[in-house]
Amino acid sequence: MRSRVNFLSLIICLGIVSYSKAQDEDKLRIAIIDLNHTGGLSQEEAITLTNRLRSRLVITDAFIVLERGQMEVILQEQGFQNTGCTTTECAVEMGKLLNVQMIVSGSIGQVGRIYTVDISLIDIMTAKIEESFIFDHSGEIGGLVKTMETVANDIAKRVTGKEETKQKSLCNSPWFI
Repeated sequence: MRSRVNFLSLIICLGIVSYSKAQDEDKLRIAIIDLNHTGGLSQEEAITLTNRLRSRLVITDAFIVLERGQMEVILQEQGFQNTGCTTTECAVEMGKLLNVQMIVSGSIGQVGRIYTVDISLIDIMTAKIEESFIFDHSGEIGGLVKTMETVANDIAKRVTGKEETKQKSLCNSPWFI
């Protein structure tokens, strides 16, 4: 009986995955450049927050998000040095090499007791900043982790035009048998 339930669960997940693959064709392919840290944070903290933003964008299920390791491999193969890539032109060049439609770029810093997050969504074809997102966080640096969720949801809402963003399937969860 248990094997029958496992088999049925597998069939359901495969159906969901097949359906979601078809849905992926309508989604924008995006990449996220590590947030530039302008003060008040270490490079490690900025990278950790960038990774959280990337994960939260995946969870919105609004985009096909290029994985960081995959980005690094592609850029290395092309001989592209992405350290210090803070201009729109640099982001566009990187986006073309990564074969994405849009790139998320930005900075995070501290002014007094306020952390600022400035994010740009750049269209690779037009080299135009399509959207800008500005967030301020007053409090401990740890509160920026939750801010990254807000940033991701706002980006997804603005790009899709939908007030609610759906969440990824739970078929890959360890509790799903």
